[in-house]
Amino acid sequence: MELVDTIIELLKSDLGIGTILTIVVARIGKALSMWSNILELHDKSFVRRKLDKIKNLRKDTSDEDVLATYLDRQLNSEKFRIASGISANPVEMAWLIQLDKTGLWNQKQIKAVARYLTTDQDTKTARLTISKPDQLGARLSIIAGAIMLALGAFFWISLYIKAGTLGLYAGAPIFVAYTVAAVMFSGGFINYKVARKIEAYLKRNPLPA
Repeated sequence: MELVDTIIELLKSDLGIGTILTIVVARIGKALSMWSNILELHDKSFVRRKLDKIKNLRKDTSDEDVLATYLDRQLNSEKFRIASGISANPVEMAWLIQLDKTGLWNQKQIKAVARYLTTDQDTKTARLTISKPDQLGARLSIIAGAIMLALGAFFWISLYIKAGTLGLYAGAPIFVAYTVAAVMFSGGFINYKVARKIEAYLKRNPLPA
């Protein structure tokens, strides 16, 4: 309730609802801009740096060199990681590419199911494995998401009750922020549901060996 009382005090101050909302929107915009710049810097400075190093090493390595096969494999793995956002060994990478060839799943869904891939070292095959801890983690994530959503609704309603229309407008950004947080917390459950859906499909339509 301390957050609600603080916002109520701001609404009653000389700043006014327009100024307060302008400040909130400006802060959110600045944060998004900074995050975008960080991602761009990360992509230029870190993500592609390893790929460039491998390319340069491969250029300096002849096809007859025993290192050539290793570098080719690393080059393919790094290209796959950049394109998909998934770090996978060659066996899992081949499985995911076969799944993508079905044309039924988008990149986010394939990335979600990749979390549940395991590699059988004896048969050198990848398989989709959803364990009991995975199920528990999914349930906990959806519970956490529901709690965040409920908190957002609570603050919004509290502001509306205490400050009327002004509270309704001031509480909207707070509810949106808690909704975004709820989606983030629920990510584990969303990934779990996607994996279950793909698992059911593969039982009917196994991927080619």
